[in-house]
Amino acid sequence: MDNVEKFRKLFVEFENLTKKLLNKREIAIKDAIDILNNNHVFPYSKETDFLHFCRMCRNRLSHVNYDYKYIIYTDEFILKLEKIIEQIKNPPSAYSMSTKNITFATVDDNVHNFMNLMNEKNFTHIPIYEKNKLIGIFSENSIFNYLLREEIIEISKETTFNDIRDYISLDNCKETIKFVSKSEKYNDVTNYFIKKYKNGEKLACILITQNGNVGEKIEGLITSWDIIGRE
Repeated sequence: MDNVEKFRKLFVEFENLTKKLLNKREIAIKDAIDILNNNHVFPYSKETDFLHFCRMCRNRLSHVNYDYKYIIYTDEFILKLEKIIEQIKNPPSAYSMSTKNITFATVDDNVHNFMNLMNEKNFTHIPIYEKNKLIGIFSENSIFNYLLREEIIEISKETTFNDIRDYISLDNCKETIKFVSKSEKYNDVTNYFIKKYKNGEKLACILITQNGNVGEKIEGLITSWDIIGRE
């Protein structure tokens, strides 16, 4: 079987899986791809352009049969479509898509130093610990609320996280923090962000532990920026 025939077969499988996912057998594949992309369903949200290109290639093969001579169906092209089909069949876990090299801090650490680190390394959330217990999450929103409520204009270079603990505490945090287990699916986690947004709320980040419990070791972190960046 040459790559043209492999592609034909793979696209039929992709089309059937996609329509089954939406439970709409009569929907046009173009509309199905766009719906899943707009709902941030992985891998459609990441591979929209490629999938529409595949759709165009299938259409050319079906309706202008001689055109297949002018499109090169490389092994890389076939492998990419196979990978996407596999991701649809077996959606990735949230843990596999999460940030695992997480920066942590303690209540005694200097806020200013970690603000510089966040700016340098381009990350947005830091779990804060006290005696090996997670007590809060530090983010740009923590600083905003601290400056607003305390009516000050800057963070002192001597300020520690303990000084602003009321603004980073899991109990008092203005942003929602959600814990999920390592087995949670990435598409389900994405949907948590979308639902909160549609309800006029903000889900700051997802923290991933073995069983989704607060007291467990944090093994992964996902923010809305992680999802936007992957798309």
